[in-house]
Amino acid sequence: MKVHLKGPSSSYKASFHSLSQKNRYRTVSLEKTSINSTAMNENPHHKHQRMLVAGLVSVNSIGTRVMLRHTTLLPDIPGLPGLVTMLFTPIMELRTNDERTCYSGALCGLGFNSQTQEAILPDNDIELAFDVRFDVEDLTEINALRVAINRLTSPLHLEPDKISQLQEDCQDRLT
Repeated sequence: MKVHLKGPSSSYKASFHSLSQKNRYRTVSLEKTSINSTAMNENPHHKHQRMLVAGLVSVNSIGTRVMLRHTTLLPDIPGLPGLVTMLFTPIMELRTNDERTCYSGALCGLGFNSQTQEAILPDNDIELAFDVRFDVEDLTEINALRVAINRLTSPLHLEPDKISQLQEDCQDRLT
């Protein structure tokens, strides 16, 4: 007779979940051969989120589990999930604190249809609470960085010196 044992659990073992509404309640698993399959939270007392990115994402046949392959655990930097999400989202609707002195989170996605007032693919939207303070100056820098990234990835042919200048601009804004 086989008995499957579970536990003991540890506050140091990291668990992962999807940021999108579509996969929020699906179990997230990492490929067993992945170095991140036994990711540890070195600082369980820190309450900020970390990000894990995957090169390949699949869903099991009954739709209850998301399997991640070719993963990278991003550095343990407060505010990184908010920053990365704001940099690469097509549309964001910002949330503020009660005093309206800083931004407390964002709804990120494809926006909404102006005629029907309905969200475009709402299951793929990401509702994110920020774990650090973002203010107007931060958003101005984030938008400038978005512009520089858009210029670098545009299909227009850029001269090498212009590419180098844009890359330096991105690096300066990230430091």
